[in-house]
Amino acid sequence: MMNRRAFELSIGTVVSLVLILIIFSASLYFIRQFFITIPATSEAIDQDTEAHIRDLLREGKTVALPLNKRTTVRGGQTTAWLGIENKLGQQNDFRLSVVFDTGFDVHERPLTTVEATHITNNWLLYNDGPYTIPNNAFKATLIRLKAGDTITADGASTPRGYYVFNVCVYHTALTPPCTQLQADATPDAFYTGKLYKLILEVV
Repeated sequence: MMNRRAFELSIGTVVSLVLILIIFSASLYFIRQFFITIPATSEAIDQDTEAHIRDLLREGKTVALPLNKRTTVRGGQTTAWLGIENKLGQQNDFRLSVVFDTGFDVHERPLTTVEATHITNNWLLYNDGPYTIPNNAFKATLIRLKAGDTITADGASTPRGYYVFNVCVYHTALTPPCTQLQADATPDAFYTGKLYKLILEVV
């Protein structure tokens, strides 16, 4: 009887250990996937991109988005750099907003099933600030884009095509919606009085 109880106890122990190992392994996997799919936004800017931003700023542009069309595959990632130069006469805090605006298929027909909130929340990674920039200085910040597998919350597959994002820079604590309608209605709320476009082509 004792041997049987000992045998049952040992089997229970083995089963428990196996379950613990499975849970532990699954946890490590999901943690690893998290850091793979959502990398840090602190990637260093390369010299060519920084030089391109500085060239645009020297031309009088206080917001520079030099490579505003990026290309990747579905599930792939790419990045864009944005430069902000402070020309307000004193140190100032700037804020950033990037939101999905509209999409087109490969024949440039509008995508009708796309959900803007879903793409904004799942395809973008960036630091919204505030960025404290001294007068006459500039700051470069990274916008990371991931072409997700879906364009709606219920799982509609991402087609090849063009996905257009609005990029807004604010020079006050007020951050109105990053839309063309809002920029046209209240341009003073936007640094430079307008918004910018970032296009992601999914091939």
